[in-house]
Amino acid sequence: MALRDFAGAAKRTTLTGDITSTATTINVVDASGYPSAATGPFSISLDLGLAGEEKVLISARSGNTLTVAASGRGYDGTSASSHNNGAGVDHVLTAIDMREANAHVNDTTGDPHPQYLTPAEGAVLYPALGHTHTSTTITKTVRIPHTFTISGDVLVASGDTSFIPGFFVAAPAGQTMKVVAARHRINSGTSATVSVQVNGVAATGFSALAVSTTTVTTDPADVTLADGDLLALVVSAVAGAPRNMSFTLWLESVV
Repeated sequence: MALRDFAGAAKRTTLTGDITSTATTINVVDASGYPSAATGPFSISLDLGLAGEEKVLISARSGNTLTVAASGRGYDGTSASSHNNGAGVDHVLTAIDMREANAHVNDTTGDPHPQYLTPAEGAVLYPALGHTHTSTTITKTVRIPHTFTISGDVLVASGDTSFIPGFFVAAPAGQTMKVVAARHRINSGTSATVSVQVNGVAATGFSALAVSTTTVTTDPADVTLADGDLLALVVSAVAGAPRNMSFTLWLESVV
């Protein structure tokens, strides 16, 4: 972003000679109070308040000689024109300055903000950007745990006996929801064989898992879920009287 310079002590001066509409050097009577352009370009107005008023972007100053920036003639929505010896020269604040500052205050997506400028203004201030602006989409990934617990004996379900109630997935429009991993163990016994089901079908990578007294993380390929899907845990086999099982599913949502 081009940082433009300003000087509060700059007084009105005048041209020391005629200039054409394409002149790139402007000589004035006294520019001692004007910016040096060391920290950026600054703006002037020729014939301020007259029908032929023209704004000019200045890239450098050496004494009373002002150097026009590339594409700096006819700046800030004005038209490049010729000006006569003695024409008034003023250091001014432009509409571009005000519009750009206001855009920055009201935008939190970052800098620079060429989308608030006209193509002609962008050509002067942001030539390296090709006069375009690309927006950035910010996403956030949230991991949500859900734990199934069985206190006491872990048994194979038979009808409603030893059945583990599942839960329904909530995936609002515009968000994705996936099962990404599981972590599990029993407190005692040998093992329990379990599967995670999505709408009554074993989820790929999460079927026939052996849960033992060693804490294990199962991390197969992610399983994509839809809004309203029913997730359930089913015990299909046991060995050595397993007790007190904890089984945590990690769901991941991208918003």
